[in-house]
Amino acid sequence: MKNGDLGYDQMQPNTLKHSDDKPEIDFWSGLPSEIKQAIDRARAELDRGEGVLHSRVMADVKSTFLNK
Repeated sequence: MKNGDLGYDQMQPNTLKHSDDKPEIDFWSGLPSEIKQAIDRARAELDRGEGVLHSRVMADVKSTFLNK
């Protein structure tokens, strides 16, 4: 993670602040309930340590689809 980046646990899911100081956008309320539930389930899985590292996913994709 780059300096200043927020981890998923530090983000507020209901607001997004643009770097050019535009007003905050409430994107969470516009999402379908199925998407909100999927995001909540994914965050709970990560909290339980059930996530897969990006580097592992990329290695699997390369070996499966790119034979590298």
